[in-house]
Amino acid sequence: MTRNLDPTEQLRAAEAVPGFARGANRSERILAAVSVAGLYVGLAMAMESGISGTGGVFTFLAALSLALAWWWYHLGAPGRRPHTRTEKSTFLFTVMTLAIPGLSLIWGDGQNGLAAHLVAAAVPTVGLALYLVMRWRR
Repeated sequence: MTRNLDPTEQLRAAEAVPGFARGANRSERILAAVSVAGLYVGLAMAMESGISGTGGVFTFLAALSLALAWWWYHLGAPGRRPHTRTEKSTFLFTVMTLAIPGLSLIWGDGQNGLAAHLVAAAVPTVGLALYLVMRWRR
């Protein structure tokens, strides 16, 4: 007597439950905005400062940990709907594009210039911001 629902039916069923499809509260949104700003500033400053390879590895791992922390928070938060395919794709985009500043942090020499560093930091930051905004909807 098991019911196999496709993902569309699962989302429809989840949204029908009153407490299951709640959106993000105010403190979560503020923390997300601080996380996004911190990711951007941290990546851009680390690339611009030309830190050593070991420091770049730790900076890259911190940025990756920040993104993964949000993923695991949304995955395990009670009362949240399942991830949609678009949200999963956006998060994958975020993680994959962390390689852009990661390459500069680990193997770069910091000589690319400020504009290049700002753009490299902006790409994964925009991905994380889009993912978080998509998760906020009810």
